[in-house]
Amino acid sequence: MLHLRLIVPEVEVGAIVAHLHETAGVAHVITGAGTSTQPTGELVLCDVAREAANDLVEWLQEQGVHERGAISIETVDASVSATAEAAEAAAPGQGGDALVWQELVSRIRPESVLTVSFLAFMAVAAVIAGVGILLDSPILVIGAMVVGPEYG
Repeated sequence: MLHLRLIVPEVEVGAIVAHLHETAGVAHVITGAGTSTQPTGELVLCDVAREAANDLVEWLQEQGVHERGAISIETVDASVSATAEAAEAAAPGQGGDALVWQELVSRIRPESVLTVSFLAFMAVAAVIAGVGILLDSPILVIGAMVVGPEYG
């Protein structure tokens, strides 16, 4: 299960909440009138089965919730609820196979920045590999692979 925290403009709350109630895999929908001050709007909380989260978040983005409010996704470690179990059963697919693209992008983004240290290690690895090729030394080529930052 995932926990969605939405900040929705007050005029759109009815449509968003109605869609949440209609979506298979959604449980525990909670609203709070006037609870958000920046950005202004209403706080909407819900739990979503992983396999239903991707489609729901895409729909929320199509509605512009992320532009006029906010969409936050958190992992629920444990949920003891018959409603949550029913929501997971109603959602299409298997939770273990579900990939939430927005979650993946938010985790990868900080690691995908080109830095000076990355370029320096790549240059050192390239020099070591070049010398290894010129000297026909597999040990140097393997050493270059170990020095290179793409190795891990």
